[in-house]
Amino acid sequence: MARYAPRDVMRHYLQDALATEEQNEHQLRAYAADARRDPVLRDLFLQHAEETRRQTAWLRMRLDTLHGSPSGIKALRAQLAGIGPRMAQLGHDGVERVSQDLLTAFTMECGEIALYEALAVAAATAGDRDTERLARGIQKEERRMADRLWGFLARSVRETVVRMVGVDGNSAPQVAERTPTAAYPGTGEMPEYPGPSGRVVDEEEIQNRIAAFMYSGTDPAELEEANPLYVSAGGTPTVTSEPALITANGHGPQPEADKGAQPLDQPNGGLKRAA
Repeated sequence: MARYAPRDVMRHYLQDALATEEQNEHQLRAYAADARRDPVLRDLFLQHAEETRRQTAWLRMRLDTLHGSPSGIKALRAQLAGIGPRMAQLGHDGVERVSQDLLTAFTMECGEIALYEALAVAAATAGDRDTERLARGIQKEERRMADRLWGFLARSVRETVVRMVGVDGNSAPQVAERTPTAAYPGTGEMPEYPGPSGRVVDEEEIQNRIAAFMYSGTDPAELEEANPLYVSAGGTPTVTSEPALITANGHGPQPEADKGAQPLDQPNGGLKRAA
């Protein structure tokens, strides 16, 4: 595996964030145009579009400080990704557009929360405290926007469905006749979804179940010889808990960290922090 300087790694992460924000600003302004009949929602989209433009400026400034530049390839990739949500709306009625915009925008904000979590953790690991602070600041704005969009979602979908079917089922419920189907034989009544069981499953137990499934019918002696990560216990393949043999991600021993690598804050480790 190739080794990279911390500054080079941070440039890659910042390029990803910058390309994403530039595309998202265009998306938000398009959503605002769709929401012209809902002034409150329209203004929310426009307000966050301005926030996004400011975020883009800060990301570009930070990238420039690290002697980097925007990536044309990543910008094109973000533009192509932005086409997907619009294409997905082609099968929906026009009155659903605002509701579909809300779904897409909320998903977009959740993706950005994860994006800035990755950027902040990467920056902290590389010793780039300035980029870490920037990522956390932008992440707060994305969380706030996601919360606001969530507050609009139920009302928008309810109003859309009422316009489409002409009645609100909450006030005038229409119960369809239940008929047996292949999915729900007998009465045709759908059972209650069980939801989370609340049972905490041990990670080792999960790995053991996977091993037993994958290697069922295999001679344990042959299994041990073929794969030292698995050891037999009573004739059933199990995962060894020996740290030297397997790690938490199940990929075996990991190489030691490069002891010669220097974080950004350290002398000769890349860019020096501004005073």
